[in-house]
Parts: sequence; C-alpha cells; structure tokens
Amino acid sequence: MIDRQKEYWFAFEPYIHITWKPECALIYNTLDGNHLIVTDKAVLALLAEMVKPENCGVIQIMPFHWENENLANLLEKSRELFFADLYECGLSKGKPIQFHPILNLQEDVKRLQKLSPEHTGAKMFSYLYEIAIETEGLTDNQLNSYLDTLWLQIRYSGLKQLRILPGSKEQSVLIRSYLMGKEYPAEKIVWQLNPTLAIEVMDVLKESVCICIDNFSSGIPNIESSTVKWIFKVRSEEELSIVSEWIETRSISRYQIESVYDGKNLDFFEKFVYLNEEDLFSQPISMQSIMRNQVLNSNDFGKFHITSDGAVYSNKLLSPIGNLYTDSIRQLVQKEMTEGNSWLRIRNQEPCKRCIYQWLCPSPSDYELKIGKPNLCHIHRTE
Repeated sequence: MIDRQKEYWFAFEPYIHITWKPECALIYNTLDGNHLIVTDKAVLALLAEMVKPENCGVIQIMPFHWENENLANLLEKSRELFFADLYECGLSKGKPIQFHPILNLQEDVKRLQKLSPEHTGAKMFSYLYEIAIETEGLTDNQLNSYLDTLWLQIRYSGLKQLRILPGSKEQSVLIRSYLMGKEYPAEKIVWQLNPTLAIEVMDVLKESVCICIDNFSSGIPNIESSTVKWIFKVRSEEELSIVSEWIETRSISRYQIESVYDGKNLDFFEKFVYLNEEDLFSQPISMQSIMRNQVLNSNDFGKFHITSDGAVYSNKLLSPIGNLYTDSIRQLVQKEMTEGNSWLRIRNQEPCKRCIYQWLCPSPSDYELKIGKPNLCHIHRTE
C-alpha cells in the first residue's frame, strides 16, 4: 500500500523504453507491447528528468507529486501495468541502481572512427554477413579472375552467406565447380535465379536457391524442390491476388513477397506498404530491436553487393563505395561502419526524428530511397 505522505524512488523496469519529445512521450513495454502515450506537461517534465543519463530511469517522488492528478495517474498506472515500481526511500541508504541495455556496436563505431584504415584487423569481417555477386557478361577467363580476386579476400572472413546471381547455366556450373574445388561450405551458398535460368540449372545446383518471379504473364515454373525459396515481386493489388492464389494452389511454404515501386503505383504502396499504428502495435518489439534501430540499418547492415565490373555497393541504389580489384573488402567494411550512408542509415531525419515512434518503426528501406520520402506511414505522432 502506497502512503502518499512518504518519499519514494520511482523506477522504470529495464525492459521499458521511453521516447521523449517536448510535446509528447511514449512509454513502451518491450515484453508485451503495452504502452502509454503522454501529453500532459507535468508528466512530460517528470519523464524528461527520468530519461537523463545521470538518472538512469529513477527519480524521487515527494508527497507534493501526488497532488497533481495526472502525475498520480501515471504513478499508479505504471505500477498496474508493471512498467515501474515505487520503493520507499526510508528503506534504502541511497538511490536504487538501475541497469539499462547498451548496444556494443555504438562503442565499436566510435572506436573505429579513431583508427586509420591500415589498422583495421580481422574483426572487421565480423560485421560482414553477406556478399552478393553478379557475374552476367563475364567471359570464362574474366569470371575466373573475378572469383580468384574475391576468394583471396573472403576465404578467412567467416562470411555467413554468399549470394550468387549468375548470368547463364555455363556460369553457374563454373562458379559451383570453383567453390567446390575450394571446399567452400555448401550451406553458405544461395543462388538467386530468374525462372528461365532456374529451369535450366536446377538439376545441377544442390544448394539453396531463390527464384525471383517478376513477370506474372507466363505463370510459375513447375519446379518442386525443398531447397527453393520463391520471391514474388508485385506492383499491384491484382498481382498480389495472383501470387496469393499460386501460394495456396501450389502449397508453397517457402516464399517472400516484395513490393516493387515503379513510379506509378503509389496508391498500392499507401494501402499495403505504409505503416499505421495498428501495424506498429500488432506484436511486441524487443528492446534489442529498438536499440538496434538507433544505431544501424537492419535492412542493409552487413551486406555488400559486387557487380560484374567489380564495383562494391553497400546498397545498389547508392553510389559504389569501392572496387573489388583495387580495394580491400576489410577496409571497405571499416569505411561503411564509420562514414557510410547505408549501414548507418537510421530514422534521424524529418519528420521521423520528431515522432515518438521513431525507434519502434523498422529501419528505412529501399522504398524510402525510391519514393523519395523518409516516412512511409500513416502515423502523425510528432511533437
């Protein structure tokens, strides 16, 4: 029982995330998704003190605080929802210690910014998860040179996934033979193919395969394999309906539906891609995800794309950051970690930076770049 004449420490639990803006604040439970939205000035002032780094989410509550009805409601509601608790000051010698999560990557970025490129170590590769390679247009000799140059850079990298976009069946056979000769782990290989090429090479490839369907006029190839994942690229509600029917009639279990912006289908995106508050609160968002969204782009981070001319991209919609033949991949990782526009692209622009859902929303995607709009949503919770 709370005695309002006593002094208490008011402390939010470590799993509570608070986004504070001058005119509005969000108190979010990362375990169950419950949340409170605050607009009252007195409550906002209290929260402003609590989110200061030196207070670590803990502040002293005096008897006069209970005289404000909105503050009293916050204190009671927070306890009721298991967001926070009150600890009697007289029962402790000092302020309770509250530990909040810290993302190690943030410290890594600061440390890397102090190093010159020649001091980059093997740890650089720990940030690199996937490399995608395009080989269309290369002759056999050029392809072998391409693969040799790549292999020298990645053989000790610990790379988790090598995504291969070959230009022909002959290239697929050559690339596979090369990698098998190097004893490259099959489980790290993913082939990304169009339907025509997939029909030609499925009897040759034993690794994971992604088949991209970008044209719906010719139907879906009759390929049955447990190693296949289908990627359907849709531009309209009609194409979405076609894909849904295919998935149901063919009992497709491994698939991904990607919306494609063509400059003419903004209405489709506004209906099916843009976020609203219902989407945002459909399931709990972990503290790890919220912390990650403040530092890195989860769509792009850890990925490089290398075209057949050797150009290295951290995002194909942006300028290349280097070249396979002239630059060290390890140093390109450091470059992207410290000054890149892709891996570290977060929601720190207008109007997102004024929104209380700033760090709950997923990282900016390619859609924002293509449409030219930083906030693809129907949400207006700004200060």
